[in-house]
Amino acid sequence: MIRVCALLVMVVTACKDDSGTARKVAPAPIKKERAPEPPGGPPSCDDVGKHLGAALDMPSEMHANVGGADVPVSGSDMHAAMEGALVDACREAAWSHDTRVCVMSWNGNILSERAKLADACPGTVK
Repeated sequence: MIRVCALLVMVVTACKDDSGTARKVAPAPIKKERAPEPPGGPPSCDDVGKHLGAALDMPSEMHANVGGADVPVSGSDMHAAMEGALVDACREAAWSHDTRVCVMSWNGNILSERAKLADACPGTVK
């Protein structure tokens, strides 16, 4: 989601006004190295991200109104960004093996049921 939001900001901030002159150009995004995979073996954070992402229902295309401009975003791009964000959350918080196993057995939508995931699998949602 962060990646998609950054893309939207870059697209909108590079727009030109009526004069044809760029109003503002966004700086290049800062690349951050991904945190390493937590120890303990499978399931991996990639597995956890795919499992949690599978419950996210995305339309084929979404639209954002940014600065008066309609910006279409592919649902598959948004879904991939959200899965990536879930993987990053797992890695950055170094979810334990037991936590990752718990998440793999949990079924729900993390967007609408964060509290349920936090109750079922402590250490996942802060």
